[in-house]
Amino acid sequence: MIRTELPKNITPYQGSFFEKEQYYEPAEFKVFERRNVYVTNSGIAFQLCGLIPESVYRYSDRQKKYKLSAIYNFITKRRRKIIHPEKVIFIHNYYCPGYYHWITEALPRLFALREHCNLSELTLVVPEYYPQYVWDSLTSFHFKKIIKTKKTELIFSEKVITVNNVAYGSIHHPGQTRRIGEYFSSWAAAPVSERQKVYITRRGAMRRKIVNEDKVIDLLKSRNFRIVATEEMSFLEQVRLMSSTVLLVSIHGAGLSNMNFMREGGVVIEFYKRLSPGEYLNTSFWRLANACALDYYCLWCEAENRSTSFDESNLVVEISQLQEVIDGIENKLR
Repeated sequence: MIRTELPKNITPYQGSFFEKEQYYEPAEFKVFERRNVYVTNSGIAFQLCGLIPESVYRYSDRQKKYKLSAIYNFITKRRRKIIHPEKVIFIHNYYCPGYYHWITEALPRLFALREHCNLSELTLVVPEYYPQYVWDSLTSFHFKKIIKTKKTELIFSEKVITVNNVAYGSIHHPGQTRRIGEYFSSWAAAPVSERQKVYITRRGAMRRKIVNEDKVIDLLKSRNFRIVATEEMSFLEQVRLMSSTVLLVSIHGAGLSNMNFMREGGVVIEFYKRLSPGEYLNTSFWRLANACALDYYCLWCEAENRSTSFDESNLVVEISQLQEVIDGIENKLR
C-alpha cells in the first residue's frame, strides 16, 4: 500500500478531495511470455482463444471494448507476421502517443523487461506514427531491432514477451519511477551543480491555459524563473533541463510529466481548477510527485468557465497567492 503525502499547502476544503485518494495499491510488474499472439497498434494483445488481459488496463468496464477492438483489428487489418526465432516485445498502449502515458506507463514496462531480459536479443514493436520523443527515449537502449508498424497492420508473432500493464492513470511505482529518472538524467549527462526554477507554459495549446499568464510570467521572471514551452524542446533537452530543476511550476498538463527527471527533494506547483463538491480530482501529478520524492503544492484557481471540466478549463491564477507560496518555498530552498 502506498501513502501519498498531502499537498504542502492543503486547506481543510481541499482535504475532502485529496484525503480519500491518499492510498493506493499497485500490482507488481510481471513478465509473461505467450505463443502465437496478435498485437494491435493500441497495444491490445490477443490469441485466437481470446484477449490477453495482462496487455490492457485493469478497468473492468473497459474489457468489452478491448475485446471488440481485438475482433475489429483481426477482421480489418493486414497481418504482418514476425517469424521464429524473433522474440517480440511491446510496451505501448492506446494512450502512449501522449507524453505523460509514454513516460509513466510505457517506460516502466520497458524497465521491468530490462531487469528480466537481455534487450539485445529482443525485437521491439512500436507504431511508426508515434512522436519523436518516443524514438529519442529509445536511443539509449540496445534492442536486436525495432519494427515500426503501420496503422493498417496487425502484428502476429510466434513468441511475445511483455509486462503486465500495471502502471496506468495515476498508479505509480515509486522505486521504478525513480530508477527511470536517474537513468535518463545520467544518459543526458545533466549538469549536477545547476539549480533552476522553471515555468512550463501551455500558451500554444488549444485548451487548459492560464488566462492571466502575462502576470504570472512577470512574477516568475522577477524570481529568475526560466519560461519554457516543452513541446518546442527535444526529449534530451527536457531531461537535461529537469535534471537541474529544483522548482517546477505549471498548469495540469503533459509537461509536468518531466518532474520524473527532477532530483529528489525538488518542489512542484500545479495549477488546478478549483473544484466544487462532487467534482473529479485527477491525482496523476500529485501521486507522480510523491513517487519522485518531490514536495507537491496544488494551487487551486478559478476557471474561466465554471461549467467546463478540469481538463478543458482555462484558469485564472491568483497572483498574490502564488507569490505567497513561492516565498515560502524559496525560503526553504535557500
